[in-house]
Amino acid sequence: QNLEQARERLADAIRSALAWTPWPATVLAVTAIALYAGGVRLALFTAVALGVVVALFQWGWLSSLTGVQPAPIEPWAPMMLLAIVFGMSMDYEVFLLSRIVELHDQGHDTREAVTLGLQRSGRIITSAALIMIVVFGGFISGELLAIKEIGVALGVSWRTVHRDWVKARGWLALKLQPQAI
Repeated sequence: QNLEQARERLADAIRSALAWTPWPATVLAVTAIALYAGGVRLALFTAVALGVVVALFQWGWLSSLTGVQPAPIEPWAPMMLLAIVFGMSMDYEVFLLSRIVELHDQGHDTREAVTLGLQRSGRIITSAALIMIVVFGGFISGELLAIKEIGVALGVSWRTVHRDWVKARGWLALKLQPQAI
């Protein structure tokens, strides 16, 4: 009971001190994701992930199945989600592009560097994806409501990040290897 009251006091203090700050910050974060990390689609799915969190945890949808009692979502959760999704979307690109640049610097021509980079980065990116699945599952199965919220939101967002990665990788492979079709 005391913990719940403290959480409510903290949430009230954050809301009153930052009455308008979260909106511009959220808009800027979604805009940054849209511009720098995969276009409007990733930003849209991040917003959908926030909607899923609100529906499940604040409105209590499926509470009979999940056992979660409706409560306001944590005030810091939306911004944390946006920051993490932005980071996740960039990780795939860093793994792939750093490998391609490394191969190009070693003397491979552009086509060969991209082809080898795609081949050699696949395992590490797949491993990273599997690790994220385990971590998000751990978040969801935890006891703390705030951690569950983040786990659900990241799980919804991760699907989009991963799908965009697979599509980008396939597009690069098709553009550079037309004879393999």
